[in-house]
This record gives sequence, C-alpha cells and structure tokens, in this order.
Amino acid sequence: LYEQARRPDGIMYNVGRVFLVNDVLDPVGLADAVRNAAQLHVPLSWSYGATRRRLAPEDAVGIEIGAEPVDSAIFDRGIEARHRAPIDLEHGALLRCWIQPLTDQRTAVLFVCHHVSVDAESFARLWANIADLYRGIDVAAPVVDYPTIMDHQRHMFADADLDRWRTADRADVPSRL
Repeated sequence: LYEQARRPDGIMYNVGRVFLVNDVLDPVGLADAVRNAAQLHVPLSWSYGATRRRLAPEDAVGIEIGAEPVDSAIFDRGIEARHRAPIDLEHGALLRCWIQPLTDQRTAVLFVCHHVSVDAESFARLWANIADLYRGIDVAAPVVDYPTIMDHQRHMFADADLDRWRTADRADVPSRL
C-alpha cells in the first residue's frame, strides 16, 4: 500500500488470471456471479483509502463483456492493455473482469486485481465461488476474514503490548530511505 500511495498510477502490483471455460456462458449471468462473489470477500469489496468503506458492487467490480465471439489470439492480444491499467484502490474497481466469448465455443474470463486484494489461492477460491453462484448454488461468506482476524488480534494482545509499539523510540528508524 505504501508503494501504491507513492505511485497511484503504478501497475507493478497488478496481478491477473485467465480462466478458459469449455462452454458458451451467459455473460450477464456470469457478470452477476462475479459481482456477488466479490461482495463476499472484504479485500475485493472494501476500499483501501484513508477511510476504508464498503464499495457498491458496481464500484468494486468493473465488468467488460465482449459483444461478439473472437478468436483466442485476439483475446490474448487484449490481455496486456487490460492488465496494465492502474487500479484505483480508494474508489475501485478493485476487481476488473473481462468476459469474452470465443469463436471455438469457449468463454475466456480475465481477472485483474491489485496484489493487496488477491493472491494465487484467492483467485482459485474466487473462481470456485463464481462457478457456484453462476450455477445457482448459495455461497456463504468466508468464516474467517480480515476484520475477524484483526478483532482476534486486538483481543489477543494486552494493552501493554500495544503500548510498546505506540510509544517505542523511533530514533533508530531512518526518516528517509
């Protein structure tokens, strides 16, 4: 977040994943499943600004749907430009999704997020949630999420432990790097 704050137009922490589905999917139904799945995950639905706030689904997730099927080579050429667009962590979209029907009767789906919101395992979990929601299967929010972990840590540490970090002598920390 520090590096992103220094360079809000930077893309060095953008991460992406392509999923290829061996079927023609309903893009509107898939887009709804993507938005609903993102709302289950705090890192994909809450801003990273000075004041964290829950983003509306249409702000948290940006959806692009290809109007006509294209050859997979055309899809591949479009990935880089979408991956290189900066991500606005304060206002969204925190998850960008491109749903593109392909001429070979498959559907390509590109996700791009900032690394603060997702890692390799998160993409797999997100995709599983999307697949279930697309099929009409209810998905519960994760049992353990970031706010739960933070609440647990607040209760685990005594005030004296936290005071040490609040009042520690910072003279040995350089003011400039």
